[in-house]
Order: sequence, then structure tokens, then C-alpha cells
Amino acid sequence: MRKTITRLLLLFLLGATFMTTNVRAQFVTVLPNDNSTSGNGRAPSVRYSHIRAVYLITPAEMAASGFAPATQVGGIGWTYQAAGAAGTAGLNVYLENTADVTNLKSTTWATTISTMTLAHSGSTTLGATTTPNVTFSGGSPFTYTGGGVYVAYDWNCFGGPCKQLLQYAIQQDWLVQQ
Repeated sequence: MRKTITRLLLLFLLGATFMTTNVRAQFVTVLPNDNSTSGNGRAPSVRYSHIRAVYLITPAEMAASGFAPATQVGGIGWTYQAAGAAGTAGLNVYLENTADVTNLKSTTWATTISTMTLAHSGSTTLGATTTPNVTFSGGSPFTYTGGGVYVAYDWNCFGGPCKQLLQYAIQQDWLVQQ
């Protein structure tokens, strides 16, 4: 099953919503779904045991989405062409504000993430849906300041139900990468 990252959802907390019990969240579609597909790992998925990727949401794309500067980002989501299986694995999500209009990040992972904020780190469950969303935890707060945003993630499926699903997938020969 081919999955693609064609849209990025950013869950963010609005204004000063850290009041006692009233926390409001809103999803903003930053990159609309264009129905393209890829056989490569473009977003976290239990289909893959390990995926690392970095991509740029350009300043023009952020501006077109109406995503406001000075907004604290509280989560992220992706759109898949078709729903996959649910599973849990380790997920780190890194974010960085930028003025770049093309992806200038290094192809060396350690260099790529060295200037980025670790916004999410921990065991993460992706549901059997075409639009899994991840609320950030275990990382540092990230505030969008305007311009573009680099997004990097590191998905590690090394045990538990995710590993069992991967072993089944390998046996069924429907895994592209493991």
C-alpha cells in the first residue's frame, strides 16, 4: 500500500490558552492533498521499521495556509493515500523556522537535526486511518515565527505489535523497505 505525505496538519494551541481548564486546539492544513503517491517512506508508518526524512514547507506555503506567526505548534499529522494498519513505535519530530525557499538541509542526519528543535519524542501510536495526527509530547515547545518550516522525523519500530506486523508484512511480501 503506497503512502504519501501530501498534506501536513499542524495542531497548535491558540493564543494564551494555557488557562486553567480551557485549552483550545485547531488543525490547519498547510500542504493540501494533491493525491500523489510514492513507494518510498514519506511519513511515519508501521509499514516501515525505520524511516528518517526531512522536508521543507516553504514560506509561500505557510503564508498561503494562513498559519500565523507567534503560534505554538502542538502537533503534526500526515495524509496517506490509503489507511494502513495501526501500530506503535518510537517517533521523534524535529522542527525549525527558516527563510529557505529550497531544502538546503544536509544529507547527514546528525547535521540535519543539529539546529532543529526536538518537538516530540516518545512511543507513538498511529491509528489505522488516512490522517494520523500526533500531539507533541516529550520534546521542547516550538513556536512558529514566520517564514518556512523544516520538518524532520525519525520513526523506529523495533518491537511489540509494530514489529510483529512488520514480520507478517515481510512474509506476505508487501513491504518495500524494512
